Amino acid sequence: KFIGFMDADDEVTEEYSDIINILKNVNSDFYVFEHYTLSNEKLRRSTRVLMEQGKNEKRILYNNFLTGSSCSVWNNVYRTEIIRKYNICFPCEMSMGEDCVFNARYIRHCENVYYIPKVGYKYYEDNGGSASNSVKISYLKDFVIIYENYIQIYNSYDNLEFSFYSGYYIDKVYLILKNSRTKMSKEERRAFKETDFYHEIMNHRYKYWAREIRKWLIKWYLCVG
Repeated sequence: KFIGFMDADDEVTEEYSDIINILKNVNSDFYVFEHYTLSNEKLRRSTRVLMEQGKNEKRILYNNFLTGSSCSVWNNVYRTEIIRKYNICFPCEMSMGEDCVFNARYIRHCENVYYIPKVGYKYYEDNGGSASNSVKISYLKDFVIIYENYIQIYNSYDNLEFSFYSGYYIDKVYLILKNSRTKMSKEERRAFKETDFYHEIMNHRYKYWAREIRKWLIKWYLCVG
C-alpha cells in the first residue's frame, strides 16, 4: 500500500515505526516527516517550516517543492496506487537529481500532503563519492531537466509563493565550470547558454556579492572554455 526509499549508507530511526503506524490510519496522497543530517560529525535536525502538523493542502506541498524542501525521496512515504496508476519512475538518463524529478512527477497527482513531525531518517552527508560532492559536466543537463519539472509545477497552480532556488544552482554551476569546463565543446556551451535554466540563474539578482561575481565568471568560463 505504501512505498518508502532508503539509501544504502543511511539509517532509519526508532521513530520510523511510529510514522508507519500513523500513516496507516490517515488517508492522504503523500506523507512527509523530518530527518537528521550528519555532516562533519555534527547532527542537525530538519524542519518542514512551511507545513503544519497533519494534513496540508496542495499549495503547501508545491511551495515546499519549489523551495527544495521536497527534493529527496527518503524522507517521504508514497502511495503505491499513485505510482502505479501514473507509471511514475526515476529518470535513468540522469546522473543526479533523480529524486527531485521523481517527486515532481508524483506530486502533480496529489491533492494534499500529511506532515508527521517525527524524525524517521538519518542522512549521512559525509560521503566523498556522493553526487552532492561531485562536479561533473553531465550535471548541467540534469539541472536543466530539474528546472523543466519545476516550471511544470509552478505553472500548474496559481498563487504559489516561492521561486526557484537559484542561489543553490548558481554555486553548483560555478563549481562545475571552474573545474571541468575544458571538457565542454563549443556546441555544448552554446546549447547550455540557450536553456531556460541558464537564463533563470543568470537573470536572478543575488543577495550576496559572491554569487553576483560567480555569474560573471560563469559567462567567462562559457566563452573561453
